[in-house]
This record gives sequence, C-alpha cells and structure tokens, in this order.
Amino acid sequence: PDMEVIVVDDGSSDATGDIARGYTGVRVIKIPQGGLSAARNAGLAGAVGEIIAYTDADVRVDPDWLTYLVQPFLTSDVSGVGGPNVVPADDPWVSQCVARAPGGPTHVMLDDRIAEHVPGCNMAFRRDALLAIDGFNPVYVRAGDDVDVCWRLQAKKLEIAFAPAALVWHHHRPTVRGYWRQQVGYGEGETWLDAHHPEKFLGGQMVWGGRIYSPLPFLRTSAERRVNTGVWGTAAFPSIYSTGAHRWQYLPHSPAWMAVSLVLSLIGIFGPLAGMDAAWLPLIAGIVGGTITVTRCALCGWRSNLDGLPTIGGWSTRQSRFLYRGLIAWLHLLQPLARFRGRLRGLSRPQPIAPQHVTRQPWKSPMPTLRDVVVSARLLTRAGTEHSFWSASWISHTTLLTELVGDLRASRPAPIVDVDEGWRPDRDLSLAIGRWGWLHVRTVVEEHEHGACLLRIRARLRQSFVGTLRGVTLAVLVAGGMSASVFIYDMSVTLLVSAVGVAAIGARSTWQAIRGAAVLDRAVTRVGEAAGLRKLPISTRDEAPEPSDLESTAPPSVESTVARPAEPPVSPVLEPVVAPSVTPALRQRAEKSLSDFSG
Repeated sequence: PDMEVIVVDDGSSDATGDIARGYTGVRVIKIPQGGLSAARNAGLAGAVGEIIAYTDADVRVDPDWLTYLVQPFLTSDVSGVGGPNVVPADDPWVSQCVARAPGGPTHVMLDDRIAEHVPGCNMAFRRDALLAIDGFNPVYVRAGDDVDVCWRLQAKKLEIAFAPAALVWHHHRPTVRGYWRQQVGYGEGETWLDAHHPEKFLGGQMVWGGRIYSPLPFLRTSAERRVNTGVWGTAAFPSIYSTGAHRWQYLPHSPAWMAVSLVLSLIGIFGPLAGMDAAWLPLIAGIVGGTITVTRCALCGWRSNLDGLPTIGGWSTRQSRFLYRGLIAWLHLLQPLARFRGRLRGLSRPQPIAPQHVTRQPWKSPMPTLRDVVVSARLLTRAGTEHSFWSASWISHTTLLTELVGDLRASRPAPIVDVDEGWRPDRDLSLAIGRWGWLHVRTVVEEHEHGACLLRIRARLRQSFVGTLRGVTLAVLVAGGMSASVFIYDMSVTLLVSAVGVAAIGARSTWQAIRGAAVLDRAVTRVGEAAGLRKLPISTRDEAPEPSDLESTAPPSVESTVARPAEPPVSPVLEPVVAPSVTPALRQRAEKSLSDFSG
C-alpha cells in the first residue's frame, strides 16, 4: 500500500532520531518525553493517511506486514486491525524465557475474525475512528493504551478485526529486571483502566469477554475443554467447547495467597518465642500454601515448549533445558507480585479522568427501601420477581443483557456477575449474593406486530452449593459448640450466645439479599430508561391519547423466546429509542399480554 513512515522520538537519550533520519522517506517527530500514548497521538497528528498503523521500537516487522494488515479494511467496515507477534529465534535465552512467561502482549478474540483486544506492537486503525474517540488517553505512559483504545472503540459500536498473516517479531526483555519493570508498568496501567472502564473489572481483575489466545501452559491450565460427541459418539462433527476454569485455580498465583502463606510461616517460626501453643499448625499451613504456589510455577516451567531453542553458553543440552525451565518458573512466581506492585504505584499516583475517555460511569445504589425488602422475599418463591417493559420498536435481548451486565459491574461496590455461556437453559446471567447464593436472571423478548416488543426480566434467588456447604458446616459447629459449652457455662448463656450468633449471620445474609435485589432493580430500571422502554404497568400519568397510536399498534402476537432471524448487528452501547405516547388502548393490550404470561 501507499504509505509514509513516521518515527516519533519520545525524548530518547540515544541516537534513535539520527539513525532514523539516515533513511530515505522517513520523517522524524521529536517531542518531550510524555509517554507511550503521547507519542502515538503525535504520530496520529503528523500522519496524513486514512489508516494509521502502529508498531514499537522493539519490533521487527515482516516485509509483507502492511499488505496483510490493511486487507480487513478493504473487505469490511472494521475500524481497527491487529495481528500476531512472536519472539525472534535469535533473541537471547533470557528473552526466550520471558516470551514463555505470563503477562506478555497477546490478542483476545471474540470469534475467529473479531478481536476484543490487539497488542500495541501490531495494530492499525482508521484515522477517523481514532479522532472520533479523541485519540489515545495520555494518562497511559507505559502500558494500557492499546486496551483502552480497543474498549473505547467497541463502546462506539465499532469492531476490531484480526489479521493472522500480519506478522511481527517482538523482542522481549533481555533481563529479569527488565521483565519486572515491564510488569510493574502493566500493573500501573491496569489501575487507570479500572478507573476508566469499571464494567471491565471485578475485584481488581480484568474480565475479558473473549478468549486469550496463547500457547503458554499458565493460560492453558486456566481453561478447560468439553467435547460434544453426540449420543454414544454418533455426532458427525464433534464440537470442542472452551470453558473458563474456576477462579480457585488462580488463588495459588495471587499475591494474597503468597502473603498469607508467608505470614503463617512466620507465625509458626516465631510463635514459640512469644509463648504460642501449637505454633506448628500455622507453620504447616504456610508451608503447604507456599509449596502449592512453587509447585504450580514449576509445572508451568516444565510444560513450556522449548523446541528449537539453542544451548546456553557452554552448558549441555540437558543443563540448558533445566536452566530454561527454572527461569520460566521463577518468572511465573515474580509476575503477579510485579503486577501488584504496579497496582499500588498506580493508586499512589491518581490521574485525572476525562469524561470522553470513560466508557461507563460508576454508580452507587441508594439505600434499600421497604419495597426492596418485599421484592427480596418474593425472590425466594418459585416464580421469583419480574420486570416487564414495552417498546414500540424492536430491540434485541442480547443488547439489553450486554448493557445490564455492564451496568451491574459498574455499580459500587461491584458485585460478582456471572454470564452463562449457553450451558444452563434457566438463566442468562447470575448475580452473586454474598458467598451463599445467586440471583439468577432470565430474559424473554416477545415479538409483536409492527416491530413492537415486550421484554420480561425474571429473577430468582437460589442458594449455591458453597452456601449450602457453609450452612451445614455452621450448623455442625454451632451444635458442637453448644454441646461443649454447657459443661462450662450455664445453659441460658449458651443459648443466648448461640442465638445472637445465628441472628447476626441471618441478618447479614438477609441484608445481602435485600441489597442484591435493590442493585438489580436499579440496574434494570437504568437500562430500560436508557433504551427508551416503558415499564409495565404503565402509570396513567404517562398517558397521552392519540388516535394514531391506536391505529399503528396491532394486538399482541404469540410469545416467542427467540430473537428474529434477521436481526441487525448490536453493540454494548444502547442508542435511545423514542417511546411513543401511550394510549389507554395500548396500555390495556400490553398489560393483558403481561397478565396472560403471569397466568
């Protein structure tokens, strides 16, 4: 393609600018050191082409890189394109180990063509799309700029394609210290991503909607596979489904796990000096916790693919393989600690948040009311609670669910929201109620004549397996404690203490259920209002009789739980729908349809 080459010298202290000026057709833009995003914005301002392609100083591109990178722009209306990056075969052995450690730049795919994220070392965007979102956010000086711009483009209903043939070779950090500093920078960027995209984080961790594509053992162990072979293996083409592993599998790699293991070990070592009895119990617990972490890191190093790697210096092949795997395991141990260090540094250096760079504003649910108490009680029934909305124009349930999940995750404090991937027919998403229950949410969209639709959102509160197990354990502990305490204290004292403890736990669980019901109710109302939907039953204050409404709205049709086949593309961002005036006849028909469903 017809192209111009721009090198942005972001305050470098070496001869980068002079070397670049030695090449014909290369334009150098020198700016004061402002960080990664500022450099990308300088390149955007100086470029004149319709497509802006970005790469980094530690990258070597393939000769046909741009040819393949621009192909999706020519064949579709995507706003961005990214490609893969691989470590060069001639990189030093430490860089080869860093390339096999977690935390490296990689792509996240929503399907086989559309990506949720493409790394900054290999990405291109339409110039108009970047200008529409105000370019790159300058607060990201070290990392996070690529994630931020991808999420902001997707919030504008724009798509990012993946070009697997647009290959670049990415040189990784040649020292352990360099890898540590890189991961600290990534952690710092995550802090500011959390502030700008609260719906994308849960408990401080990123929540990806797609799949992280990587051959690393650490990522392979965090996902499971299910194979649908049909009845007795009779499926003509068995399908392989990838499912997310339980979050408990990440615990041994978390800084909290490592810190608790260390503290327990120190208590066990120094406890006897302070006269502590049975200090061996925390010592054993700490040793077991640390051993689990080290073992998992060692397994990741052992399972790493070392095919084609040369020997290290004068070491033998066997010794080199042992050194490779040992360093990879050590990097697996360091990476979460470096990210945590970066998160702390990001929190200590708050950055201004510009409204144009925020995809969703955090919100706090108000204090639950008496109505929320009644609603939470109805959640325990078989029917649960239901919200119904009427719209004179069609709106997809996938759009509403995407917006509802984002709104729930943006609430503060953020609850755990689990999105069903199609394995459970009785729910679309689930809202965690403390650690003991789930609020299961299911939606149905009725298709009516003239493009009208009726949306129903039903919620039911059910106890989880962990909650049941905790309840049984608590009952056993209370019974055992009461039996043991009657020999020491009076029976009345024992009963009083047990009753107070049980009441406190019950009150806390009840409060969690009431608050969960309130958060869901507010989120559903916010999403409905943003989409221009009318909540049923419709108040008489909203009525404005117009004969044209009666003529244009036909009687409701039969309920359908599936979306229309010919459905336009949707996006997480809702466009307001202008709701028509509601006549008495229209209200009567909508409420009659609701009554038929409830009956």
